[in-house]
Amino acid sequence: MAAAVSAITERLPPPAHGEAHVWLAWTERFAAAETLDYCRTLLAQDELEKWRRFHFERDRQLYLVAHAMVRQVLAAYLAIAPERLQFAANRYGRPELVREPGMPDLRFNLSHARGLAALVVTRSADCGIDVEVRRELGDLAAMAGQVLTAAERDYLWRLPDTERNWAFLKLWTLKEATSKQWARGCRWHCMKLDLPSARTSQSASKPAAATLPASGSSRNAFRGRTTCWRWRCVAATARNCISLITNGYRSGRLDRALPRGKRKTPR
Repeated sequence: MAAAVSAITERLPPPAHGEAHVWLAWTERFAAAETLDYCRTLLAQDELEKWRRFHFERDRQLYLVAHAMVRQVLAAYLAIAPERLQFAANRYGRPELVREPGMPDLRFNLSHARGLAALVVTRSADCGIDVEVRRELGDLAAMAGQVLTAAERDYLWRLPDTERNWAFLKLWTLKEATSKQWARGCRWHCMKLDLPSARTSQSASKPAAATLPASGSSRNAFRGRTTCWRWRCVAATARNCISLITNGYRSGRLDRALPRGKRKTPR
């Protein structure tokens, strides 16, 4: 992974069909007032209004860096100024890029948690990403009962006590990423998705393919058709777990982070 918002000095080739590009930004690398001021210049008025509503400075900084990253990365792919980008919320509230004539069909999803922002970008394929902080979760049994299926709970309780928190976070981030991919947000019920590939003996750091059954709750949750999807779950640092999911992508790339410095954007 490279260093970490503000210096992408050249146009970047956008993801090819079947690719997923992941960008990471650690807010601790953006403490300089000059950098934060620059990030503010990229945001639209509605984004700035949301930014001002955060009470804690760490939350304000995380929101600022995350949304500046979205604009910088997409602008570099499209070779336009980040301020020109426009977004519109879909019916579930997820922001999507408003495409101008001739723009490639880039799709993205953003997640952030305590000091780290993660962005996934694909071409013509829905995608979702989720990042969580590795931590003690308290009443794990109660949380698992609310969001995991019976098979997933059985898998979890078979693990040693020391591994359950981490395993739960992997399953949770995968479910969150999936709900975001389908643009359902909190309206989509986690219990409708069983993750067979998350319970195999395969390494969680490698992509794994699975086909969701077109029956029962999966049929309802996934619009009545069998859906092929791929996921990737990794530890970005010892403190974080990141999961991404897209429809049938060939490879997940977790090798991009935003470099420091100022950025000159094509106009």
